[in-house]
Amino acid sequence: LSTFSPATLASNPPPPLGWDAVGYSQLSRLFTFIYPCFGGLFQPVNKAAKLRTPYSSVPKAMIGAVLFTGAGLALIVTSIAGSARRGLLDEADFLLRAWPSSYVGLSGTIIVGVGSCVSCLDVAPTIVASIADEGYVPFLKPLGLHLLSGKHSEPQRATAFTLVLAVPFAWLGGLELVALAAGALFLQMYMTMDLCCCLLAALRSPGWRPRWPNPKSFPLASFAGAATVLCGIVFYFLNAELAPIMLALSVLLGMTISWISGDSEMGGEAVAGLFYTVALQALHALNEDVSLYDAYGAVRHPRSWRPQLLCLIQSPSTLGASAPEPHSRDAPHRALSSLSDRGDGPSVEPSAEELVAGVVSGEPTPGAEEARLDAEAGAVFALAHHLKEGRGLTVAATVVTRGAPDVCEHDLFVMAKERIMRLADRARLVCFADATVSPFYGLAVGVVINCVGVGALRPNTLLVGWRFYDPPPAQAGRNSGGAGSGAPCGSAAEGLA
Repeated sequence: LSTFSPATLASNPPPPLGWDAVGYSQLSRLFTFIYPCFGGLFQPVNKAAKLRTPYSSVPKAMIGAVLFTGAGLALIVTSIAGSARRGLLDEADFLLRAWPSSYVGLSGTIIVGVGSCVSCLDVAPTIVASIADEGYVPFLKPLGLHLLSGKHSEPQRATAFTLVLAVPFAWLGGLELVALAAGALFLQMYMTMDLCCCLLAALRSPGWRPRWPNPKSFPLASFAGAATVLCGIVFYFLNAELAPIMLALSVLLGMTISWISGDSEMGGEAVAGLFYTVALQALHALNEDVSLYDAYGAVRHPRSWRPQLLCLIQSPSTLGASAPEPHSRDAPHRALSSLSDRGDGPSVEPSAEELVAGVVSGEPTPGAEEARLDAEAGAVFALAHHLKEGRGLTVAATVVTRGAPDVCEHDLFVMAKERIMRLADRARLVCFADATVSPFYGLAVGVVINCVGVGALRPNTLLVGWRFYDPPPAQAGRNSGGAGSGAPCGSAAEGLA
């Protein structure tokens, strides 16, 4: 600053060979050294959990960091450009010419480098520990990187892991390579976050609700998309050969993590938001015609009427008392055999009549009742599968009136829905599952029939199973005394009533 002069400042900004001589190599070197100075602007986000008002403090801190860094760099460049001639600026030991001593520039360089290292060592292990704790990268949690240790509960293992990854960059052999590696890594992170922000804002993901800026009054998707494009341009200016390699490695890393973690849905909340938006738009596009829900809707409007099934199945009264039995012909017999092996019943194989009688009278046997009701529900679902063949709306529902004594209503609801999905999967029926837990069966069935579905996707056809019992031999003899077909018709009329 002792040699600063406006004349020197005015002579230094133009390139030495003119603006026409400025090429890609000069721009690449400029971005390589300037861009890492803005790295780490997301550090306030990593401390958001410890802030009292993060939604207002974090944006202010990030905007303030950008303005402070930009103003500081402008002052540094201006002071250097006005303090020495161009020939001195090109010398490698220019910083050692600082006033009043050469140690000023050397000490400033060391302080900046150590400060950046301390900042990264404060934030990077916290991010690694958070990623390990959430399980996004499967092999991090077994290493114990999510654990906090020490007197102040710090992520010490994550810090050691971060050092193992970061220290080899010190042997790259030059400041330009280190700056290029740091800039590429930061830029890849910013570009990925901008892209995710653009997708979440454009697709209106239901689980993503930003507070600032307000997406209703601010075109967040457009600005995030523009930021993604700018990151790509800066990436090209950093190194045109490194940019496609880094982007390909980022995509490959994301696919590998998704495959290892077992998450087959690439895109996460963005894909869920896309499905949600498309489903809502399609549902609103279906005009709800109330006249089609009438009993004579199919007769009055045969072309626009669509059969939409509600399969109502019975739920076992011992739901949750035992694990579900595999669906097979001898499941009821295996269930009673297991009871007889424990001494809870006779060791002889029961007949079908004894099986039904054992379920209807007295305390029901969990395995036998569940197996019988599963078989009946499987028949209903198989019929629905052949009727619909995967086309149109099908809803499978059940009403749970009682279950095991030690099972709460929420667990009964979950187990009832899981049972429906398991039986529907066996019958290859594509359907939605619903369940209601209530001790009042008649009231609950009425609620299910009238309230299931949404908009135009409401069932208009009820499909239930109906079980006919063969009459005893004496009753059959009395019925045979009448007309030849009178007994079967009478039984059918009585059963349907």
